[in-house]
Amino acid sequence: MEKAEKVRNTYASLTDDQLIQIANKEADDLTPLGYNILQEEINRRGLYVREKIFKHEIPDDVELDKFIDLIEGLPCPGCGSREKPLRSRITREVISMVVFTNSHECTIIGCEDCLKKWDRANRLKTALLGWWGLPYGIVKTYRALAKNRAADKAPQRENEDTFDQFIIENIGLLRAYQDDEEKLVQLLKRQNERR
Repeated sequence: MEKAEKVRNTYASLTDDQLIQIANKEADDLTPLGYNILQEEINRRGLYVREKIFKHEIPDDVELDKFIDLIEGLPCPGCGSREKPLRSRITREVISMVVFTNSHECTIIGCEDCLKKWDRANRLKTALLGWWGLPYGIVKTYRALAKNRAADKAPQRENEDTFDQFIIENIGLLRAYQDDEEKLVQLLKRQNERR
């Protein structure tokens, strides 16, 4: 029982966001004891609307559409504007230093103006810093720039597919925060900080 109390105290000391993150990303890897204590703490705090948030289930089309509509109506996490609906896009970036090449791809969400601004910044960074690594820097830089250019010209449905993927990856947080606009915008800001 001493171990259970230690786990209980650990979960009690975490923030709401940390608990939700564990529930979304690590719940399947917890021991039965840890899982039950995590559920107790989350229920005690009233963080979740439904029990099934713990499961990594894929939302159905109706729920996907509901969350796409919800996200599109939020203020832009970059500029705060509500004038245009939010969109999503995958952006790529490459940074190289002689024998080291790092390529990174992530989903960004914002109004069309902010998406263009962030995408231009990633392209510039890639164009300036991506080609320095041999032999992969040049190849990965070319691919990243070509894919970013293609994403600009992609039909809107292809870009909306990135919304679907974002929602599936963050379904627990979205369900938990669906009635809290401020937390949803913070979630989008954290997503965009990955770029």
